[in-house]
Amino acid sequence: MAPRVLVPIALDRNGRKLNDVAQGVAEVMARISGVGDVEFVPVRQVEPITLNAARDAREFLENQRIRSVIVVTPLFRSRRSALVYAATLGRAGIAVHCVPVQGSRGVNNWTASWHGIQQIVEQWMKLQYYRFWVLAFRVA
Repeated sequence: MAPRVLVPIALDRNGRKLNDVAQGVAEVMARISGVGDVEFVPVRQVEPITLNAARDAREFLENQRIRSVIVVTPLFRSRRSALVYAATLGRAGIAVHCVPVQGSRGVNNWTASWHGIQQIVEQWMKLQYYRFWVLAFRVA
């Protein structure tokens, strides 16, 4: 689907290097999934995290002259990710496509456990926060 696989990795507390644990987990997941070589994109863990990660990704993509991306995101976070990345990267002329991935909880079984219900409520609340506050007043 794409010639390059970019993986956002949080910076350490000092904001100087990639978080070793996050990088190690990403390397193992990439190896197990068979996606091939991955490139790490350093992102700050500063609230609002999704917006700042998108900004950091935009800077990386602009420097690399990348004009189109596919954002792979968990199913119940996909609407928020699509909105934020489209708003942020779209300003730089970068086309964004979002591919939601269903994990162990999906559209047919999220109500089977209290954790599934919590997850849906949490993601819905975050979507509203981003839709009515972050995207309305903080995207630049």
